[in-house]
Amino acid sequence: MDGPCTARLTHERGDTWSLAGLHNDRREFKVPVSCLGFIASLIQAARTLLAACEKRGWHTPEMDHLASTIRMLKSEITHLCACGNSEAIALTSRLAEP
Repeated sequence: MDGPCTARLTHERGDTWSLAGLHNDRREFKVPVSCLGFIASLIQAARTLLAACEKRGWHTPEMDHLASTIRMLKSEITHLCACGNSEAIALTSRLAEP
């Protein structure tokens, strides 16, 4: 994306990642985040966006790509659950279809 603002995720350990907000490459903030929680939040925001677009009758290739990405992320989380990842298992209830 164009513009002076950037978000950067960096793995710290386990499910803990560092989210840094940058403006013109200068760090404005840095906070620890749960990677799976962050992904769940992104999925929920994407669903809300897609629902609003569909309600207006809008349809674009970008919307198809976003819907595909949501399905891929949910599949990855399901795989983590199958591997016994407790954070992923706890997250699945937050990702239940509305």
